[in-house]
Amino acid sequence: MADALNFVINKQPYKIIEVPLAKFTEDVIPHHQNVYQQYKSSIKKLLALNNYEQLEKEIKEKKRNVKQLRNLMYELDTLRTQVEDEDLDKFDMETLSLRKIILNLITGYTELEKTVNQVIERQNVELEKENLEPLEGTSQIQMQQTIEEIKLQQREEQLNKVENIHKDVQDLNDIYKNLNEMVVNQADLVDQISNDVDNTQQNVIEGTRTLAKAHKWHDWWPHWSRSGSKGRRSGGGSLRNSWLHWW
Repeated sequence: MADALNFVINKQPYKIIEVPLAKFTEDVIPHHQNVYQQYKSSIKKLLALNNYEQLEKEIKEKKRNVKQLRNLMYELDTLRTQVEDEDLDKFDMETLSLRKIILNLITGYTELEKTVNQVIERQNVELEKENLEPLEGTSQIQMQQTIEEIKLQQREEQLNKVENIHKDVQDLNDIYKNLNEMVVNQADLVDQISNDVDNTQQNVIEGTRTLAKAHKWHDWWPHWSRSGSKGRRSGGGSLRNSWLHWW
């Protein structure tokens, strides 16, 4: 029973939840906002310099920032499960602005990545065209086929990126669903534990009554045995009266 109780989520008043929530507001969110602004400025400079190699590197490195922001959203939802029911509306109102900021940052990173990818893809197409122009012996049809293949490959790459984003969103939804199922299951477990405790308490009460009755019978029996023949001479009436008195 003790092991089962360890899985129960302890609800806490909003005043206690305000402590970790303040860290979100005062430290975590401002930090991510500053990181995003620096990243945005860096991307603009690299685009102006046509530094495509560094742009690709920046995009890959900043993917972990988006993952961290998604984890922050999950932490807020986990913190919400610890809030007492009467304080949930207050918690939701206080965290609404935080959630909007996190979503805007995720969108900002995604849009910057999309812009950089488009620029790099256009540059790759231009390079492919420059490489094809010196091929004088290549027919126009073959060149057109090559260009179409390049475009098809670019579309496939873009589709893969969209699918990856969709998968990330689906994974996040699965986390929310699993968390909700865990809370429901724990509620059923608490109800079962409560029923077991009630049943045990009833059994103890019944056992105490039985022991009390047995103790009374033990005290009465020697007295009846010593009365012996006197009890037999007086007939069944005396024994019956003694029995009724004990019971």
